[in-house]
Amino acid sequence: MISVARILTYIVEYFASLYFTLTLFRLAYNKEIVFKIFAITTVMSCLFYYFSEIANMKPITILFLPMFVIVSCTVVFGTPIFYSFLLGFIFTTVGFITEFAVGILAELLGVTSVMNISSSIFHMTFVQLVTSIILFGLTYLINSRKFGFMFLKRHMQGRTALTPSNFIVGGLLVLTWAAVQINLFFLEKENYSIIHIATFFVILATLLAALFIAYRHNKRILNQRYNNSVGLINNEKSKRYR
Repeated sequence: MISVARILTYIVEYFASLYFTLTLFRLAYNKEIVFKIFAITTVMSCLFYYFSEIANMKPITILFLPMFVIVSCTVVFGTPIFYSFLLGFIFTTVGFITEFAVGILAELLGVTSVMNISSSIFHMTFVQLVTSIILFGLTYLINSRKFGFMFLKRHMQGRTALTPSNFIVGGLLVLTWAAVQINLFFLEKENYSIIHIATFFVILATLLAALFIAYRHNKRILNQRYNNSVGLINNEKSKRYR
C-alpha cells in the first residue's frame, strides 16, 4: 500500500513538473499531449521507484530523471535533441528548486524539518504534494496569461528537426547512463541482485529500441510527407503548362 502511495506521489509531482515545462514552451496545448505527459511520467515514476527503492540503485536516479525526459521528448514529441536537453534540464531544475524551497519554508514555519523530510515518508510526501500544487498553480497562470516561449515550434517541422543525430545523441545518453551504473555494479557487487541487474539491462535495451523505432517511424512519415509535397508541386506545375 505504501509502495502504491509513493508511486502515485511521484506521478503527481513529475506530471506537474513536466506539464509546467512543456506549458512554458507552449507545447502542452491539447488533451492528447496531456495524455502523453501522463504516460511518460507514469512510466518514469514506476522506474524511478524501482531503481531507488527496490533495486538499491539510488546513485543513478539523479541522472535517470533528466535522461528519461530527454529520451521521452525525442521519441514521443519528436523534439530536436538539443531542445530535449533543454526540456530535461528545466524539468529537473524546476522540480528540485521548488521542492527545496518548499522544504526550507516548511522548516521555517515549524511544520517539519530537513531531517524529518529525509527520514519520514509522510513528511517527504507532504513536500512533494505541496510542490505539485505550486507547479500546477504556475502552469494555470501561464495558460491563463498566454505566456510562454514559442520559438520551439518553428524548428519542429520537416527534415531539419528529426535528423539521425537526434537519435544518435539520445542513444549515447542512454549508454552513458548505463556505463555509470555498470561501473557501480562492479564496484559494489554485493549490493546488487542478479535479478535487478538483468532487469536494468532489459530497461536499457527497451530505451534503445524505442529510440530506433521512433527514428524509423519518423523517417518514414517525413519521407511520405516530402514525396507527397513534391508530387503536388509537380502536378501544379504540369497543369500550368498545359
